[in-house]
Amino acid sequence: MSVPAGPAALPKVCSAYDEHGRLRGGWAVSAMARQQINTERAMIGRLHRLRALGLGLGAVCVGGTLAQLGAPWWAWLLLALQGLLWPHAARWLALHSRSPREAEFRHLVLDCAAGGAWVAAMQFSLVPSAVTVAMLAMACVSTGGWRQLLHALSAQVIACAGVAALNNFAAQPQSTVLEMLAALPLLMLYPVAVASATYRLALRFRNQNRLLAKLNRTEALTGLPNRRYWEEVATTELARVQQGHGSAVLAMIDIDHFKRINDSLGHTTGDALLRRLAQIVRGCIRKGDTPGRYGGDEFGLVMPNIGLRDAEVIAEAIRSRAAACLDEEGVRWTVSIGLAEASADTLDTLSWISGADAELYRAKSQGRNRVCSAPAELGESRTSS
Repeated sequence: MSVPAGPAALPKVCSAYDEHGRLRGGWAVSAMARQQINTERAMIGRLHRLRALGLGLGAVCVGGTLAQLGAPWWAWLLLALQGLLWPHAARWLALHSRSPREAEFRHLVLDCAAGGAWVAAMQFSLVPSAVTVAMLAMACVSTGGWRQLLHALSAQVIACAGVAALNNFAAQPQSTVLEMLAALPLLMLYPVAVASATYRLALRFRNQNRLLAKLNRTEALTGLPNRRYWEEVATTELARVQQGHGSAVLAMIDIDHFKRINDSLGHTTGDALLRRLAQIVRGCIRKGDTPGRYGGDEFGLVMPNIGLRDAEVIAEAIRSRAAACLDEEGVRWTVSIGLAEASADTLDTLSWISGADAELYRAKSQGRNRVCSAPAELGESRTSS
């Protein structure tokens, strides 16, 4: 008989339960606990579908041999109970268990023990016995690994030996055509179902990994890339320019008098300004540009494959849109921006950022609310406001 399978189908349960397996504080303990309970229920539902399919097809497989052996009515009743009722009973038991994960492992051992008993009841008919044992082994390994397989095999061997002893160790290993045909649905359909469930799990985990990777490089307040990721992008673009492949400009953006805004209007207003500036930056840049929060009220922007004059146009758009905005208290606010163009002579990323920072501070010293830039080659800096 076959049972549910799928790698990582049974995640460990710990945070919602105490050391005795009881839910902390009851079913309504916290949002985290409720989420974990929902995850467990989804897991149980997935395993229930696989168990219902596997045991149903397994009943057909075993039934073909029982028909050849002229099995008594009570054997057919037991087969029907396991194939049709047990999957639903196992689901109910898992849903009402203090530890659904452990309950499902116990159910898997019971399934394997029942499979061993049916192998003996089939008098070791080669094809249905081999298919039954193979499907159970697949379920054990993919659900709980080799350790689970060894644990379940011990129960399977004990059950098989017990039923074989009751049956005087009768053996008819040669399988008829009917037995082979009865085993085919389990052999062909169940592995496909397991593979489908495994694929869906892998796809979900891949999407979760992508989301985690995105969150790992995203700054929470503004939704922009964080400093570490942004500096990695800047380093990559500088290396490309140093190898003679295109051009790049780096911008440093700072909110004017941000500390005064924070002190007079509060950090909530300051946070709102940071989010608003992030929106403005995203609305002004090109698809391949990478903005990032550098620290405090300072933002960075890496613009690949662009000249300094075109970068100044983008920076001026950011400056003018910010100057046209009002904060939550109806007060206007402005930004200053410094630009630095990369070249083969730029020493490293820190030097590139320092060049843009120097232009930013020049913009501050000239009255703020303006854009200052420095070309890669020697020459005079430019200012726009």
